[in-house]
Amino acid sequence: MGPTTLTEQDRRLLRRLSTGPQTAGSLAAHAADDPDRLADRLDVLADSGVVRRTDETYELTDSGRRVLAAPGDGSADGWIDVPLAVERELGSQTIDEPCAAAIRAAYGFLQYWGEATASELRDAIFFEQTAGYDDRHQWWAECVEPMFRELPAVRRLDSDLLAARWHSDRPPGVDDAADGRAVFGSTDGQPFGNARRAIEAQVESDDQRVVIREAFAALETRGQATEETLRNVVENIADETSDQRPIPAAFDVLASVPSVQQVDEAGSGGLWRYRHQSR
Repeated sequence: MGPTTLTEQDRRLLRRLSTGPQTAGSLAAHAADDPDRLADRLDVLADSGVVRRTDETYELTDSGRRVLAAPGDGSADGWIDVPLAVERELGSQTIDEPCAAAIRAAYGFLQYWGEATASELRDAIFFEQTAGYDDRHQWWAECVEPMFRELPAVRRLDSDLLAARWHSDRPPGVDDAADGRAVFGSTDGQPFGNARRAIEAQVESDDQRVVIREAFAALETRGQATEETLRNVVENIADETSDQRPIPAAFDVLASVPSVQQVDEAGSGGLWRYRHQSR
């Protein structure tokens, strides 16, 4: 599949699907379009991850909702585009389409931000592109990471850290005004769509960002951890940075991540859990 750019007709389809699942026939009748031609376009949108096919209907995905929430001038649609060089690399490998779709989504996320950790990629992408996997770590190890590291202009940095960063050599596309993820809030009022957005939006110091991303990686990797465990991670990493100040804001930032749950009240025995939250 080549790069996909949303048209105004695509946006009308997404808006229609935002009201609930629809058949191709009902969408065609509403749009006064040829059913076969519209079904072909829906298949393209499904391959791009903004629409999901079921046996008889199409429905909007979380990715589609974020794209729909973004500006309508096309400036936010680039994150679903994949360069031809990446498509050629995917096409040269023996890989099934669900995994290819997951890799495309991960690549788009990385290219948008410029860099992201494996934990942030799993947090942002897995529950939108599971590729049939039930476990996000198995999904990453078997479906995404082996091919991801072979993609053009993708490099892994900081291999000694749990929160090792993946870096895109292409210019990042991050722009708060054009990111559908920036304007999409969770159902409980959280203003952030994923951990990467929450951390980037609230932390200005590079050193503090390293500390908090390592704490999030520790939690996401374990699934759950006591506050004492996370505090040790924060303190150990803080000792290695040039910013020697305490990081009391680390837990406030973690608490703002939609996929993080504070099970107990803050304190030495408090339990924190990583869990995905439907958005």
